[in-house]
Amino acid sequence: MGTPYGPKHAMRGYPPQTYRGRHSRPDTDPAAGSPLPWLVGIGTLLLTVVLLAVAVPNSLLSTEFDELAVQRGVAQVLTDSGYIVVLVSCPAGQPVEVGHSFDCRASIDGQQRDVTITVRTSGGEYEVGAPR
Repeated sequence: MGTPYGPKHAMRGYPPQTYRGRHSRPDTDPAAGSPLPWLVGIGTLLLTVVLLAVAVPNSLLSTEFDELAVQRGVAQVLTDSGYIVVLVSCPAGQPVEVGHSFDCRASIDGQQRDVTITVRTSGGEYEVGAPR
């Protein structure tokens, strides 16, 4: 004999459960048919592309050195070599060509001095000469 809620083996006080099959989902899915998941995915993809474009070094995208990056690098090399460096100024538009040399102007130990930069690799590695 059954209970008011279903067959005899049903627990008392609980309504019967409906089996919807192995791949069923509730009818009240708030995201069903919503474009939000697509918009979030596209937005994430666009953000990733923008971040990668900003993060890729200029030396990979360009055949010229970034003058600010060279100035920082020269100042760091000179400081690591024991000089007191206040300011470094390098010319813009210097090509990334093996063997190419150019001079940067640096304020070292209170004096304006020239420092020769020589490009060593096509990947943008350069050598910082001694101040003169």
